[in-house]
Amino acid sequence: MSEVRWTSGVSAAIAAIQGASAEAVRDVTEDLLSVSRERTPYDQGDLQRSGKASVDGGGDVVHGAVSYDAPPYDEIQHRREDFHHEVGTDHYLSGPLDENRPRYHAYIAGKLRDALS
Repeated sequence: MSEVRWTSGVSAAIAAIQGASAEAVRDVTEDLLSVSRERTPYDQGDLQRSGKASVDGGGDVVHGAVSYDAPPYDEIQHRREDFHHEVGTDHYLSGPLDENRPRYHAYIAGKLRDALS
């Protein structure tokens, strides 16, 4: 009797990709927090200090979020363009996300490629 045996390694590849995606999303989320903190309007620093990054999930879905928790000050400062802000500090969260989105996508893709190497 002759036998041919092949092990695909698909399970290991999936686990590697899932681990890399969680790590990459965590890295990107921490970077966005850092970049956005530099752009928060600063009076007494409450808003800046309230920033936090979180990553939830695993497996096929990983969700990263950056939030500022100084209600209602955080939402008002982010949305009100008629307030006097230093140049570049309005939209202190969505601005850095939009500006860095291509870099973040490239970083995540690179981490996934590396996981399969």
